[in-house]
Amino acid sequence: MSSRTLYRRFKDGSLDKKLLPMKGKQKRNGSVKKRGKQVFKRSIHSRNKSYPNFKNEFGHFVGDTKVGKNHKSCVITLVERISKAIITLNPENRTAKAIENRLNRRLDQIPKHLVKSIIFDCRKEFSN
Repeated sequence: MSSRTLYRRFKDGSLDKKLLPMKGKQKRNGSVKKRGKQVFKRSIHSRNKSYPNFKNEFGHFVGDTKVGKNHKSCVITLVERISKAIITLNPENRTAKAIENRLNRRLDQIPKHLVKSIIFDCRKEFSN
């Protein structure tokens, strides 16, 4: 059965629709998301040009967020590629501005020569 058929069957009230993973109707094909966009996207290949042997030198980090229960909180993790050292940060919320502020405060405390590059995925919380 398709998901639309399942939702029609839940609509009669015999089961609670909130228990299903998709809450509400999805947008049709061709719709545009309006919640925010990645503005400062750069290719990972640009890092390869700037740091030709980044695979063997210390200071290149990979950043990600881990989301808490019910999407209420999150933790930013920065993992160094060579030593696997982990820096964890606790921002106020998952907005791009809050994550940017928390990262800037922490990176100001670290000596500049220890952090050469940070690669994030393309989610909206890293858009700044």
